[in-house]
Amino acid sequence: RQLSLRVNSDTFGAGTEALLIDSSGNSTFAGNVGINASDPVKTLDVRGQLAISNSASSYWYMDREDSTGNFKLFDDADNAAITVDVAQNVGIGGTKANKKLYVLGDTTNYQILAEQPSGYAGLSIKSTTLAQTWSWIANDNGSNSDLLLYGGAAAGVKLTIDSSGNSTFAGNVGIGSAPGSYKLDVTG
Repeated sequence: RQLSLRVNSDTFGAGTEALLIDSSGNSTFAGNVGINASDPVKTLDVRGQLAISNSASSYWYMDREDSTGNFKLFDDADNAAITVDVAQNVGIGGTKANKKLYVLGDTTNYQILAEQPSGYAGLSIKSTTLAQTWSWIANDNGSNSDLLLYGGAAAGVKLTIDSSGNSTFAGNVGIGSAPGSYKLDVTG
C-alpha cells in the first residue's frame, strides 16, 4: 500500500501528485519543500536552525544569521566550528572569517596539518600575477623528514632544513644586504 496526496483537482485520483508515501515509509515530494517556510525557493528550504544528530544530546547544527548573512556550523555546546561570511571568507575554529581562510587553533593542536601517507606533504602558495608557485614540503629522507622551500621562476629547491636544523641554500645568501656574487655576503 501507498499513500498519495494530490492537488489541483476535485476528482479522486486526478490532479498533480504532491506527496507519495510508499509501503516502506519512503516519501517523495513533487516540488520544493519548506520547513517553517510557506514559499520554499529550493528543493528543501529550512527557515531556522537545522540540527544533524544521532541523539538529542549529541548534535551539530547550522544557522544563517539574519543580521550578517553569515553561515555557521555549531557543535552541541554552541561553539562555532565553521563560519562562512557573505564575502565567501571561511573561518575554522571560531566566529572570525576575515580572510579567504582563517584558522583558529589552540595551544595543543596544529592549526593546519598537511599529511601524505607516503612520500612528502606540502603547502603551496601561488602568485596569480606572475603564475609562480612556492611550496613548503616535508620530504621523507629515509629516517627523518627535511623541510624544503621549493618554487620560484626557476622551479627547484631553494632551501633545505634537515631534521637536525642544518640549512642549505641553493643560491647566494645576503645578511644585512641583498645577496651579492659570493655564497655569503655579510654587511654590518
